[in-house]
Amino acid sequence: MTLHTQYLTMFLMLGSGFCLGVILDTYRVLKGRFHIRGWAVSLIDLLYWFVCSGLVFSVLFWSNWGELRFYIFLAIILGVFLYYQWLSKIMTRLIETCIRVIEWIIQFHIKTVQMIVIRPILFTIHLIRKLLLFVLQLFWKMLQIFLRPLLWLCSPITKRIEPHVRPYINRGILLGKKWLEKWRQRKKKDDSE
Repeated sequence: MTLHTQYLTMFLMLGSGFCLGVILDTYRVLKGRFHIRGWAVSLIDLLYWFVCSGLVFSVLFWSNWGELRFYIFLAIILGVFLYYQWLSKIMTRLIETCIRVIEWIIQFHIKTVQMIVIRPILFTIHLIRKLLLFVLQLFWKMLQIFLRPLLWLCSPITKRIEPHVRPYINRGILLGKKWLEKWRQRKKKDDSE
């Protein structure tokens, strides 16, 4: 390995140490921000080490065909140390600011979609519902006006039939009330579970 290759490898490993620090700070900020706990932490830790190992060894393979020397480990450790001494606090604040900006952008887009798409649709549905109710009420009133003379003409027949039909109607109303009460009790029971 030439001296040029060794210097290149040394600087790239310092940079890899910086990258490891940035990735670790990003992970720490995200873990605190989203309150990640339990087995997810172990899984993400494992993922972190896989990503970092892949990053370091791909850079190492690119720079010196994967030759592993002791000074390479020292360069990585020195890169992480220098990052935490100089840039960790600044980078943590920058990451937190980026997360806040991203959250704000997402909330802005959600509110915009609500204002531009969802509210007009809901307003249109509400308006159509009101219009349909108005038309149905108008139709019902007109039907009552037109049927009133017919009901008057049929009243002698209905007076004779009503005593015979009334028990069946009352029984149907009673069964409907019982069914409705059972349905309400079942719904309350399902909601409480």
